[in-house]
Amino acid sequence: MSFDKHPNPLIGELFIDAICDVGFKKIMSDDKILLDFLNTFLPDGSPKIVNAVLLPEERFDDNIEDKKVIFDVCARDNFGKTYIIEVQRKPQDFFVSRSFYYNSREVSTQGKPGELKRYGILPVYNISVLNFIPKEDWVTQYYDVFVFKSKYSDRELFNLTAQIFIILPLMKLSPEELQDNRAKWCYLLRNAVKLNKEMVRKLKWTENPVFEKIKKTLYVAGLTKEERTMIDRREQIEMDNLAYDDYLKRTGREEGRLEELTAIVGNMLAKGMDIKIIAECVNLPEDKVIEIKTSLEKQ
Repeated sequence: MSFDKHPNPLIGELFIDAICDVGFKKIMSDDKILLDFLNTFLPDGSPKIVNAVLLPEERFDDNIEDKKVIFDVCARDNFGKTYIIEVQRKPQDFFVSRSFYYNSREVSTQGKPGELKRYGILPVYNISVLNFIPKEDWVTQYYDVFVFKSKYSDRELFNLTAQIFIILPLMKLSPEELQDNRAKWCYLLRNAVKLNKEMVRKLKWTENPVFEKIKKTLYVAGLTKEERTMIDRREQIEMDNLAYDDYLKRTGREEGRLEELTAIVGNMLAKGMDIKIIAECVNLPEDKVIEIKTSLEKQ
C-alpha cells in the first residue's frame, strides 16, 4: 500500500493522533503512562494508585447467551478498582447511556449465583475521552465527574461507580495557560497530531518523563507497517461514512438509508471488522449491527 497518495489527518509531521485506536492503545499499553493517566483523571481526593494492570478488552458474562462487550482499554489498580477507558473521536448518539451501560454491566458481573445476600462489589469507574460534546448543555467544563449523591445534600450514596468525562473540544487553554497535569494531558491528547518540531521545543513541560514516553510512543517514525495500515484503513472508513452522511443531507434522500447501511455493514463484516468498530463508523447501536449481521447470514 502506498501512503503518500493523500494526507491522513490521523498522521502528523511528528506524531500520530493520540486518540485514534492505534495511538491511544499504544500509549495505554505502557504501565507508567497508564498509571499517570489514571492518577491524573481520578476524582480529586482519590487515593494515589501505585500499580495498575491491563485487563482483557473482551468481557463476557457468565451466561453464554449474553453478548460480549469490547472496551478500548480496561484496567485494574492495586485497590481492586476496575477502569473502563473509552475513546470516541466522532459524535455518537446515546454515548452517555452507553457508558453507563458498560459500567453497570461490569458491576453486575461481580455478583455470583448463590451469593445474593453478599454484595462485596469493588468499584468500577468509566473514563470517557471524547472529541465531541455529548450533551448540548455541557459547554463549560472539559473535565467532569458524575457520582450517586443525594438530591438534597452533598452526601454520596456509595462510591462503587463513577462516570468521568474528558471533553477535549472544551479544553481551550493555550500552551502558556496550562498549569496542572490534567490540562497538559488534555492538550497532548487533543493536539499531538498537530505538533511540529518548533511547537514541541516551546512546550518545555513535555520534557516530563511521562510526556516524553508519550511522545516517543506516538512518533510517526516508530510506526510498524501494520499500524500504519490500520490507521489508514480506519480513516478511510470514517471518511466514507462522513461522505455518505453528507450525500444524504445534500440530496434529502432518507429513504433507502437502511438498505444502504445494510450494504455498508455487510462489506465491513466481509472484511472481518469488529462489531464495535462497525457500530461506531456507521453510527448505529451495536445490537442493530448484530441484527443486520444475523439478517445477512440468513439470506
